[in-house]
Amino acid sequence: MKLLISPYSSRIKNDNDPTAKNAKNFPFWDRLIILLTDNGHIVNQIGVKDETRFKRVSEFYQDKSIPELIEITNSHDLWISVDNFFPHFAHYYTLKSGVVIWGKSDPQLFGYPDNINILKDKKFLRPGNIQFLWWHYEPFVADAFQTPQRIYDIIQKHLNEKKNTG
Repeated sequence: MKLLISPYSSRIKNDNDPTAKNAKNFPFWDRLIILLTDNGHIVNQIGVKDETRFKRVSEFYQDKSIPELIEITNSHDLWISVDNFFPHFAHYYTLKSGVVIWGKSDPQLFGYPDNINILKDKKFLRPGNIQFLWWHYEPFVADAFQTPQRIYDIIQKHLNEKKNTG
């Protein structure tokens, strides 16, 4: 299967820590990509200039226009993303569901029910009164994300069901 990943949420500006990581970014992409490619999947990446390209990614599409993104997305069997622009784009423009890896933001507020929304535990969510505030000073917590193996298992189950239903 041909899979498309959108691995990064926007860069954050944190005056107190210029090296701060966006709390929405899944920290285990390398391991997930290895699991996917070792099991026969082709993994392609979309993003913007200056984002890191992951090893084992076949194609890296950068700075594409909306029409190009629609074409790229529709040419893949499944997309996988963090909480960023891409799930909103895919919902609006392609009507193609995918997999969203959540950490501290709430899929009940920001997700779409037609996607596979993977949330490790609600205990990691930001409190309701700050869900809509800026992410600049939100601390990054790797443990807020589901494991790569669990995400792989969910993706594989979905792809098998998709293949069996035609």
